[in-house]
Amino acid sequence: MATLSGSRAFRLRGVIGVVLIAPVLLAILVSYPLIRPGSGWNLVMDIVGWGCYVTYVLFRIWAMLFLGGRKDSQLQTEGPYSITRNPLYVGSLFFALAVAFLFKSLLVAGMIVIIGIVYQRGVITAEEKVLEGFFGDAFREYCRRTPRFWPKLSLHHAPATVTVNLKDFKVEMRRQLMAAFLPIAAQAITYLRSQPGWPHWFMIP
Repeated sequence: MATLSGSRAFRLRGVIGVVLIAPVLLAILVSYPLIRPGSGWNLVMDIVGWGCYVTYVLFRIWAMLFLGGRKDSQLQTEGPYSITRNPLYVGSLFFALAVAFLFKSLLVAGMIVIIGIVYQRGVITAEEKVLEGFFGDAFREYCRRTPRFWPKLSLHHAPATVTVNLKDFKVEMRRQLMAAFLPIAAQAITYLRSQPGWPHWFMIP
């Protein structure tokens, strides 16, 4: 029987996002900034951006505490998985929003919408077909009562204790450390783009 980790969509999910967003980020590097550093709007977008980033980190860690290395062996329905079937992708959405706000770019925000549609119709659908084949009626019942993406907080339930897979949790923490590079880079690049010596080839929002 096919497993989630063996699913092509699951294995390529990160590559899909990078391929779609990388050209947009490269274009932003050589364009004029939409909002100047030091302005009130710049401060507001920085605060919202870092707020989205913190939300991403908390959601990812929360989900990994419940998921661990049990993705293919046990259907997760507790904690974050009780309010949405895809808490890891919810966390990833907040990461993408953080990047959009910190880069102050409408183009990045638009690409995030496109990536979200691709993931909803392609990656998530493919993954859920694998899970349905693996867990059968239990997964179909889970789908019936739990939203696919947008969390419904009133559904939350969780056990008193959770067994944590420390190996997978350490892997996730390393990912978080690497992920922190992008919002920090976004802040630095936004500042550099405002400098007169930086290459400005065109204006894009």
